[in-house]
Amino acid sequence: MMGPTEEHSTIWEGIALRITWCSGWFQSKRVDYSIAHLEVRSETGEPLPISETGYRSHFLPREAVEEYGGPVEYVKAWLSHDAGKPAWKAYLEESRQGSLF
Repeated sequence: MMGPTEEHSTIWEGIALRITWCSGWFQSKRVDYSIAHLEVRSETGEPLPISETGYRSHFLPREAVEEYGGPVEYVKAWLSHDAGKPAWKAYLEESRQGSLF
């Protein structure tokens, strides 16, 4: 049974984001266990460090997001972490330079 869904908007590094958060996507009554669902979209479809398409759907333990203070803070930390990866740095460099082909 799915729990309530929250919608959030924020900006990360100049990119407008929509974040959808369902803290109780799946819950077990037999054991204390809950899976949450997080969706991240760039408003314009612009690539993100976590997705070349600007959209990411992610299932994870609810507690992982709560440790960061909520879905907006979690997503910003996730994006900032992955922004250090070589693929994102290459994308930014290519975007600044443009392409001749």
